[in-house]
Amino acid sequence: MIRQSRRGTVAALLFAIALICTDMTVQAQPGSGVIFAALLPTPLADGDALRTAGGARIHASLKIENAGSVSRRFSTYRSLFPELVNATGAVVPFEYGANRSRGPRESDYPLLDPGQTLTIPLEGILTFQGSKLEWRGSDGNLGFWNIVEMSGPYRFRLAYRQMQPTAGPFEGSSETLSGVWFGEHRTNAVDLALKFAR
Repeated sequence: MIRQSRRGTVAALLFAIALICTDMTVQAQPGSGVIFAALLPTPLADGDALRTAGGARIHASLKIENAGSVSRRFSTYRSLFPELVNATGAVVPFEYGANRSRGPRESDYPLLDPGQTLTIPLEGILTFQGSKLEWRGSDGNLGFWNIVEMSGPYRFRLAYRQMQPTAGPFEGSSETLSGVWFGEHRTNAVDLALKFAR
């Protein structure tokens, strides 16, 4: 569920989450008036669980604060992705597709007034079989990374992407939404412990 809240409520929530071993990284997007805070569990996943058929369940989220002086919209539709980087910091290619059971809706682009905060969850299951690390997202995104042991250790982070300043038109309407924040943001990464078969 996507949540919007005022700054005071969010501060209390972030403090409570920090107490249960969640790694929070707060980053400002330079010159954008937007603050991003990634909430990633530490450790991210159990290495033994990753090798099982059921995999390891991941619960992460991205908090976005409109720290500017004007209201703006943010996308919650196919805008938040898992991302993997290797030991050199290079992004590992992610081969993925999406189960597009529905198209975007106007409600997928909530308007945030200055000081308001939006929370976008990213949940899924990771499995590590052979040389493939597979992702099954609860949002319908499915994909995998090809893993090479000598390129590790690997780290996991979140990537937010919205490449257009408008959204729509939507099904049943000819109207479009303007004032959508657009750009890319990548959060800080946390370690992902992978156990390789011997």
